[in-house]
Amino acid sequence: MIRKLNFTGRKKIPRNRTMVTLLNTDKYPHSFDIQINLSDFGLPKEALVYVEAYKRTSYMRFDYGKVGTLEIPSNRDLIGIEAGAIPLFRVKIVDKSGKQGRIIAIADKIHPKGVEDVNNEKISLLHVEFAEDLGDQVWRLDLTGDWPVVQVNNQLSSIKEIARNDAAFVALVYPEIVRQILNDIIESDQLDPEIDEDDWPSLWVNFVSSLPGVGSPPTGRNPNIKNDQTDWVENAVRGFCDKWHLLDQFQKLHAEEEN
Repeated sequence: MIRKLNFTGRKKIPRNRTMVTLLNTDKYPHSFDIQINLSDFGLPKEALVYVEAYKRTSYMRFDYGKVGTLEIPSNRDLIGIEAGAIPLFRVKIVDKSGKQGRIIAIADKIHPKGVEDVNNEKISLLHVEFAEDLGDQVWRLDLTGDWPVVQVNNQLSSIKEIARNDAAFVALVYPEIVRQILNDIIESDQLDPEIDEDDWPSLWVNFVSSLPGVGSPPTGRNPNIKNDQTDWVENAVRGFCDKWHLLDQFQKLHAEEEN
């Protein structure tokens, strides 16, 4: 695993110094609130603060004043973000004391509160979004963006709520989602148990490693490593099902329907 090294000299703003809350989540456009704590972080008071929302090719920037005097813009509607998408956010601190502006601190891939996650984990590990190009598919896992997304067919009006909370959907679909995500992490050689708060593969590995009976993933160059990793994935899927008692939930749901 190749470690990420910082050659830019930029400070990395810790996750606990920012919090984004997504507003108007039931309509378009969404809006947002953000809390930014830059006190005692050693940044110039006159440095400019920008908040950016982005999703795939959609992007918006908001001017939040200066480090010493934050100014909240009155209009924070995300009109430039594609409908149905849950954006990520970044905070940039820019020093313009020289001839050219220079980014001196950044917090990236900030996940907004107020959106769905994997069974209420503190860090949103999985988003749910409507998609227009699914044809007769009910759902599809998209791993091409900045964060794993379950895309659900926008022809089904209630499917987004079903994907979040329906016991049958969770029991039948989510184990396969976990399996696909972990297999993708292995295939892309990102099976790193050390946490990087901006790195979704590491967050997922940490999440499943904490599940009952799972533990850290096997790494190394031994001849059986692929088999060991496959076994680890399947063990993680079982651990996920065990933690939330998915079989029991599914059986209870069908018992209620039969009555």
